[in-house]
Amino acid sequence: MTHRFTTGQMVELVPKILRPAAPGPYEIRHLVPDAGREKDPSYRIKSVDEKYDRVAPESELVLPRINSVKDRAQKGVLNANPSIWTEAQAPFYRSN
Repeated sequence: MTHRFTTGQMVELVPKILRPAAPGPYEIRHLVPDAGREKDPSYRIKSVDEKYDRVAPESELVLPRINSVKDRAQKGVLNANPSIWTEAQAPFYRSN
């Protein structure tokens, strides 16, 4: 089975009732090799709020949600200075 995410990519861990986990983004640290018997690839992930890595199957990982321009700027997806936004970054923020 092919891995959907890549090393260094940021993901979120889907919350489960019986699994305590830090909220927020996790970094993909390693792709766990497929032993040939698993249908769901696994990843070693790390949160900045936890001291240890954890292993999670791909079915429990999602891409991070970006809700607002401010969140996008804080996460480095969008430059925080609107005066230097490119056309692609600011199609809905024109003043005219």
